[in-house]
Amino acid sequence: MRIFSCLLVFLLSSQFSAISQERGDNYLGSTDVYEFYAPYWFNLHHFLQYEALLRSVVDSSIISKATLQHMSSTEKAALEAAISYYQEHLVEKNLRSNPYQSAFKQWIVHQDSMQLENIPPEFRHHCEHLQKVTEGYRNHFWNTHRQSIRTRLRDNLQLINDTEEKAVDRLTELTRSYWKEGNIRVDICYYGSASAYNLRPRPYTTLSPVHVVMNAMPSTDIPHGSWLELLYHESSHHLISSKAGFVAGSIGDASGFPNQKAPRDLWHAYLFYFSGVVTQDLLHEQGITDYSLYMVRKRVFSSYFPHLQAHLPAYMRFEDSLYEVSKRIIADFQASRK
Repeated sequence: MRIFSCLLVFLLSSQFSAISQERGDNYLGSTDVYEFYAPYWFNLHHFLQYEALLRSVVDSSIISKATLQHMSSTEKAALEAAISYYQEHLVEKNLRSNPYQSAFKQWIVHQDSMQLENIPPEFRHHCEHLQKVTEGYRNHFWNTHRQSIRTRLRDNLQLINDTEEKAVDRLTELTRSYWKEGNIRVDICYYGSASAYNLRPRPYTTLSPVHVVMNAMPSTDIPHGSWLELLYHESSHHLISSKAGFVAGSIGDASGFPNQKAPRDLWHAYLFYFSGVVTQDLLHEQGITDYSLYMVRKRVFSSYFPHLQAHLPAYMRFEDSLYEVSKRIIADFQASRK
């Protein structure tokens, strides 16, 4: 059995301090599968992106009037200029899929110093705004955001340590794909990725390399275990893709019959279901017996879920092939739409 290593979030540990210096000030801790970070500049980037999105789409704000009253005129001017820049240049660029945002993310998460250094030419104008707004962000937002990040990791770290080995084994077994070697980097941001279609910040993943971004904004409707499920869901994206691999191939083969066409993004619905059920089973082993799947609570792929629930368990018990199960799911879904 693999030996778990757990480095708690608190800066009081000398062991943590030594490793933190080696891996950077953003480093929070690690398990056998993951390395967790709270990158300051990346958090500032998400903060500005989300504020710009809310202002552009619903004329709303995450910045309270009380906070604005405590900001200096210089801080407020820099903040407004940065938000305007994001509204004009970045708000429509998806944090997960846009080439510029992806390239910027891969660079900015490794910036540990108080000032950005060796800035690539394509990011200089962008970074000018970040550096001008940094004093206001540190003075009025960052302490709250950082504490929430640490609290979210602290509340889930034991669950991760207790379940990650079985989760990896089960998810690779179901997808017949190899889990990546080495630890998966997980950057935790107070705000995650949001779009004009769904203004709620959410975690997201990019591939090559596998890089997970989890969010930590407090919410009263998050049951214990939900963050764990989303972590396993996001980090499993490299096991299931839309066009390649065992799961996509099984769905493609099953939809290759007359009048059989796979529903849009069915592969992603499978990923939600597999990661959700695997997490639910592992939480049950930990004594959490009332956990409900994320896709049920949030009605994700709700039109697909009854068909997944009716047929996928047979595959998960290895009583039938994913190909045969997928044929029945596709046929049932198509019949339900008539």
